[in-house]
This record gives sequence, C-alpha cells and structure tokens, in this order.
Amino acid sequence: MKRFRAAILLLASGCAYEQGGSSYDMRETRSSSFLRPESPGAPAPVVVPAPSSAPRLRAGETDDNAKFADYLRYFKAYPERNVRKIDITDRTIVTFVDRDGRPVSNAAVRISCGGERVYRGTTTAGGQLMFPPRAVGVDEDVRRFTAEIDGRRATFERGDEVEVTIDVPQAERDEIDVDVAFCLDTTGSMGDEIDAIKRTLRDVASRLDGLHPRPRLRYGLLIYRDHGDEYVTRATDFTKDLGAFLRVLDRVRADGGGDYEEAVSEALCRAVDDLSWRPGDAIRVLFLVGDAPPHTDYQDGFDYSHAMRRALEKGIKIFTLAASGLNDKGEFIWRQLAQFTLGKFIYISYSGASPHHVGEYKENNLDDLMVRAVKGEVESLRAVRPSPRPREGGRGREPDDFREYRGQRD
Repeated sequence: MKRFRAAILLLASGCAYEQGGSSYDMRETRSSSFLRPESPGAPAPVVVPAPSSAPRLRAGETDDNAKFADYLRYFKAYPERNVRKIDITDRTIVTFVDRDGRPVSNAAVRISCGGERVYRGTTTAGGQLMFPPRAVGVDEDVRRFTAEIDGRRATFERGDEVEVTIDVPQAERDEIDVDVAFCLDTTGSMGDEIDAIKRTLRDVASRLDGLHPRPRLRYGLLIYRDHGDEYVTRATDFTKDLGAFLRVLDRVRADGGGDYEEAVSEALCRAVDDLSWRPGDAIRVLFLVGDAPPHTDYQDGFDYSHAMRRALEKGIKIFTLAASGLNDKGEFIWRQLAQFTLGKFIYISYSGASPHHVGEYKENNLDDLMVRAVKGEVESLRAVRPSPRPREGGRGREPDDFREYRGQRD
C-alpha cells in the first residue's frame, strides 16, 4: 500500500487552529475593535469622485504560479530566516471542470489518498485549487489522489497542472456575488503613502461599482497597527453601501508603529475569520496592503501561515500589495500569501524600478491592476477572455539575487 504521513501543513507554533474552524482567542480586548458602517434605511447615493489631479501610483504585478519556475528560483535562494518556508516545490494546480468544460467554481474540495483525507480547500472562480502534496506530508511515491466535491469523486495524478472533470450540477447564475476587503497597514511609516493609497482604494471601489453587468458587491476594511498603539486591528464589516464604505476609508489616518515589523498576522487572521465573508457561490478577494512584514517572534496566538491556509479553505484569494519600504522578509511573505491562494503579488514602483526580485515586469497604474484583479475573477466565473496585459515595462532584481540581503531587521 502506498504510504503517506499525517496531513499537517501548519507549523506547531503560532495561532491556535482547528480543522473545522478557527479557535483564535476572540475575547474583547482594547487591542481590537469591530465596527459597522452606518447603514440606516436605503443606501445613500454614491457620487463617484472626479479623477484626481494628483499623480496616480504606478505598480507592477507578478503571478508566481504562472511563472512558477522563476518563483522556485526565488523560493530556493531566499535565506531562510524567521519565515514559515512551507514547501510548495511540488505544488499541483488542479482545475476542476464539469462535463461541459465549465469551471466548477467556489466548490468545497476534499482530497484524499489511501482512504484518508490529506487536504481541503475551495476552488477559485476559475475552478482552480492549489495542492502541495509534500507540504502536507504525502510521500513522494504517492502519485494518485481522489478529489470529492458534493459527494462526487474523481481521481487525478500528481503533476504541475492537471484538469479534472467531475460531474457536478451547476446552477445558472443570474447575478454574481463579490466580496472585496482591504487589509491596510496604518502605522506611521505609511504616512508618506497613506493618502495616495486611500485615493487608489477609493478609485478601485468606485470603479468596481461601475462594472457592467454589475455584480452584487460588498466592501470590507480591516486596518491594523501594532501592539502598544491606539489599536492593533479595527474592522469594518462588509457593506453593499459604497458611500458608507468610502466615508469609513476617508477617516483612516497613519500613526503609531515604532519598530519595523507590524501586527500583520493578527490582522490577516481577523480579516479572514472575523469579516462576514459570504459562503458558497461568491467571489472573495482580499487585498493586503503594507510596507512591513509581520512579527514572527510574538507569542500572541496568531500566525500568517495559518491565515493563508484558512483563506484557501474558505475560497478567499489574497492579492498582496507592497508599499515602498517592504524589505526582503516582507516580500517573501507577501509573495507566499499570494502564491498559496492563487492571487498575485503587486508592488508600487517608482521611475520604472522595483526593489523586489521580479526581474522584468509590466508597469501600469496601481488602480488599474487592482480593478483588473477583481474583474478577472468575475470574467473567470463568466468564462470571458481576460483583459489585455499592461503595456509599459519596469525592472526589479533577479529572482535569486540575494547578494545584498536586506532582511536584517527580523
């Protein structure tokens, strides 16, 4: 019989976690608060802001699953220090389609081998799931797996990218539900960029509201700082009232911080498990925006690697946005979060250059890239050909260029 070890993706240290759900300690403390945007009666009419005269932020993006060979060079070259270097070197991208070739979207998947479950997750709008056998303890000689969706089963072989046809009935969609949340660093180091980023997020939310045909959008916000600040995390739950969301966003200010690392892990855990993400057939996108990596020396019960595992289980795709100042440790974690959940790593660039290990890249306006990220999910659900790629070029460091390691502040 083929051998496999227990499926343990998460490290022993870090936040408490149970397979069936979260066991984070959610007791009320002054370090966290939960807000709801005002929503009495009908939503107030939204006035889409006129284009600002301020220059728009420029950025690049990297899809580390589409350029997986480059990502492996980067992953293997990174000096392993104070990060959760989960082994994804043999990851398989499994695309589930029905008998008509349509993507099986937002479906809960259980993967087993030898009769025991080793993995679970939720497919993306395009029917994809990232499955890393080695990371969950499956032996190298185990080649065949069984996937189960709604009681239907299909087998697939270990490989880079595989397509699995599974006979699952799918209802026709009259409308598409989309939840978009922003997890935003509001420490003092973000002070030089916070207004530009807020302006970008405002433009993104307004432009998404204008998509045609318009999905049923909801917007959420979680802002974070660090322990010892006025707050550690502060959440505004999802609302379909764009005007209320924009008013909350307008009140955000940068302050606090002090040391370099921030409470990113707690923020991610709370964004994934505290916000009321719609279950079932909905698109769920989380943008993480910050300029500093998480503390990996805290014993506060939170771990960013657990948050990304929970995001994959719930079908939340994470797009990470690196503000200026994010060091090598932060880049590794930002890219890890995006790669694991099949999102993209987005980075602000200046004068066509980036300090990150991305080689040549296409530069565009940041708001265009963020809108395209959500629009791409909607198009995947509608099986529409994706939008054209950005045009202008930029340059970053090579994927394996760690001759000057900038992650000393651990």
